[in-house]
Amino acid sequence: MTGLSYVRLGEFHSAEAPIKEVLSYSQNIGCDIFVDFARACLGIILISRGDFSKGLNFIEEARQSALKSERKWLCVVAENILGNVYSQIAARTGPASLSAMAKNAGFLMKNIPFAAKRAEDHLKKAIEVSKEMGAPGLLAQSYFNLGLLCKAKKKIENAKEYISAAIKLFEECEAEGFLKQAREEMESLVVSKVE
Repeated sequence: MTGLSYVRLGEFHSAEAPIKEVLSYSQNIGCDIFVDFARACLGIILISRGDFSKGLNFIEEARQSALKSERKWLCVVAENILGNVYSQIAARTGPASLSAMAKNAGFLMKNIPFAAKRAEDHLKKAIEVSKEMGAPGLLAQSYFNLGLLCKAKKKIENAKEYISAAIKLFEECEAEGFLKQAREEMESLVVSKVE
């Protein structure tokens, strides 16, 4: 939980040691569920450091393992992570420095043209699996992420639709932090349309 908390806060340097410890321990005792989760978190850390290809591979391995073992919640988490990473690639945003961009030039040239579509596909898969599970919190997060992608692509009406669905679910789940963030995004969509 310490490593995950640091990842969620974007404090990737602090997250690395606890995540690696969980990964090592879980591999030693054969606890695949924690191996996959730690691998997905480590993928995020690697991407933040500029190792895009290796980071995506870690996340993809976690997703594939979750699919095989039918751990749907982890599949949704991995789909959301992949959707967000590809969204950042498509929008050319995120924590990449110039040196990271140069180091990953081949990867970016290969992935930028398809990044928005890949992001959408991953996020829609997250929505589909969340619905199958009956997991409103995961579904809300997936809708919200897809709404942010639509906003970045200037598809304002679609963004409003998805973020509105997320708001409704966040209210039902009483997820106040996420609800506040979703409402702020919805407000920015309304303001940008007025301007």
